Order: sequence, then structure tokens, then C-alpha cells
Amino acid sequence: MKEQNAINGKAQTKSKKRRRIILFFMLLLLLAAGIILWWTVFRTPHEIYKDRNAEIGILPGMTEDQIQDRLNATVAEGMMNVSMNPNPVFENGSAQGDLRIENIEKNHYSYTVTITKDDNGEEIYQSGLLEPGYYINEAKLSKNLSAGEYPATARFLAYQNPDEAPIGAAVVKINITVKN
Repeated sequence: MKEQNAINGKAQTKSKKRRRIILFFMLLLLLAAGIILWWTVFRTPHEIYKDRNAEIGILPGMTEDQIQDRLNATVAEGMMNVSMNPNPVFENGSAQGDLRIENIEKNHYSYTVTITKDDNGEEIYQSGLLEPGYYINEAKLSKNLSAGEYPATARFLAYQNPDEAPIGAAVVKINITVKN
């Protein structure tokens, strides 16, 4: 009877070891599956590899005119035309002046305009978003300036999407006149 219990005890011990080994390999397999799933689903775009068949340059068979047209289109798409009165006049410090800021219809980007005084960098005007085809004829300055002439800088910030950071900028030197 003792021999039988000893044999049963050894069999149970072997059975427990076997279960533990199977459980260990199942956990290892589950961990490997999780890593593979993470790798395929959550990897970042910079981990995408370049195609080995890709070649640098322009597709063969394009004419010089086609290449030039493509280059011209790329340059035109990246350009931003800005337009405003370089010498706006205000009757007094709290009156509207003829800023005449225009975002021409052919622009690809919306923009905002900020005007700062050149002597101290003080911001004296901030527009809202100006989409292509829109303009601001007259506006008031955000600071009440006394009579005089004020060299200033108008900074245009271009946006492809207003919810994102600006993608470009342009500056225009202007001279603001306040009469009274």
C-alpha cells in the first residue's frame, strides 16, 4: 500500500510538473502573440521601411516641358502672396485706418496678420484668420497711438489648417500715420 501511495505521489508530482511546463509555454506563447500584435498594430509610422524598388529622380519618359510644369506647380503651391497698404493712415489713435489687407483668391493658405511697432516691438494690431478671397479694408489698432508716424512690421503667418501650427511667414515693412 505504501508502494502504491509512493507511486501515486510520484505520478501526481510528474503531472504537476507537466501542467506547470504546459502553463509556462502557454504564457510564453501568449506573450509572443501580444508582442506580435503590438508590433503590427501600434508601431509608429517612422518604422515603415522604404520600398527597395523605389528609385530617386523623375519618372523616365517625361519631356522637359512636363518637368518644368511640375516644378512650376510645386513652386506656386508653396508661395504666399501678401498684400496690404504700406502707408495706412488713421485720423486719430482710436479711429479706423485703411489697412487694406488682402488674401488673394489664388493663395493656397489662410493667414493672420500681426503689426508691431519697430521701435519697441509692441503689438498694435492682430487680425483674425483671413481665408483666400477675403480682405480687411479698414480696422482699428489695438493700442491708442498719439499723433505721429510709426515705422512698423506686419507679420503674415500662413496656415494650411487653422488648428495646426503655421507653415510659413512673410513680413512687410509699413509706416503708420496717426493724424490727430
